[in-house]
Amino acid sequence: MKRAQAEPVRPPRADTHAPQGLDLRHLRYSAADVDAGTFTRASEPLFIAQPALSQQVRRLEQIVGTPLRRRRDGVRPTAAGTVLPDATRDGLSVVEHGVSQTRRRQAGVGRGSGLSTHIAALSGSQR
Repeated sequence: MKRAQAEPVRPPRADTHAPQGLDLRHLRYSAADVDAGTFTRASEPLFIAQPALSQQVRRLEQIVGTPLRRRRDGVRPTAAGTVLPDATRDGLSVVEHGVSQTRRRQAGVGRGSGLSTHIAALSGSQR
């Protein structure tokens, strides 16, 4: 199966915000379940029970307002469910890099660019 090319992650406009209740855990779980193909296989490396993972993905579906998985004969992403994991991977990478840079700066190691610079780079604009 050929994967569609993901569009670059763009920071939200100033007049928009993340849906109420959305957190990084929901996004990590959603990407892991798509990568693994089943809730059971995805739950193991995340160190959570399969029912908890399934429940969190259902919560994410409620937050975004659309089904992200077809749950008959296994778990497969819907058309909408294929968009979020790719964007999630990019966004989580930026956040993880920002956390790493913050820790390095606190420890006095390096003077790299901050999280906002990386977000700007992803959006194609420099600040």
